[in-house]
Amino acid sequence: LTTLGVFAQNTFKMAEWFTLESGLRADYIIPATNDKLKGLFLLPRVSGLFKINRSLTSRLGGGMGYKSPTIFTEEAENLTFRNIVPLKIASAKAEQSYGGNFDVNYRTRIAEKVSFSINQLFFYTRLESPLVLTLRPDNLYEFSNANGHIDTKGTETNVKISYGIAKLYAGYTYTDAKRHYNDTLSAMPLTAKHRVN
Repeated sequence: LTTLGVFAQNTFKMAEWFTLESGLRADYIIPATNDKLKGLFLLPRVSGLFKINRSLTSRLGGGMGYKSPTIFTEEAENLTFRNIVPLKIASAKAEQSYGGNFDVNYRTRIAEKVSFSINQLFFYTRLESPLVLTLRPDNLYEFSNANGHIDTKGTETNVKISYGIAKLYAGYTYTDAKRHYNDTLSAMPLTAKHRVN
């Protein structure tokens, strides 16, 4: 695949307490052969930054994305790419997604050399027609677009304490990822629900 793209971004400080950032990316895909996968992908995004006071800020944003079909997935890697039928670009669709997030960030200085910050994030993403690996009756695996979508929502908390040049990071992520394939709801098997770092 050959991808031609262009990107534009604008940051507009509407008030002392509010900054609006918007962007638009346009990608055009040209396949190497006469395959079906081609076309224009328009990917808008927007984000608003609220400065509540010197220590407290918040951001609200969202946008769209896409991913060209590829064999390089976690599922294929777990099989060490064995017994997988070559990907048929002609019948595969690009995965498309949209989502958004909201966060609150608090920063303060406890002493002259000690600073503390905490960030609380909430996120949501919806992925349409994901490319999945399925086992065929002949015991070979094949990539195809699922009839449905994947919803991912969750929250992430990050804490940072700094003392001079030393920094300590701690975080927790909760992810609720669900597959909605063929009117059936199931959990994503390779996505950890809880992660501590």
